[in-house]
Amino acid sequence: MKKKHENIPFSRFVPMMDSMRDCFLFGSHAWEKIKRRIEER
Repeated sequence: MKKKHENIPFSRFVPMMDSMRDCFLFGSHAWEKIKRRIEER
C-alpha cells in the first residue's frame, strides 16, 4: 500500500524551517545526511 504524501502549506513551512534551524541536528553531519536523502527524492 502506497503512502499518500501531503503538501505543507507555505505559511506553515517557514516557521517549521525556523524551528529546524534551532534544532540540534541543523548544521551537523547528521543534518547533511538527512538533507541529501530529501534531495534524492
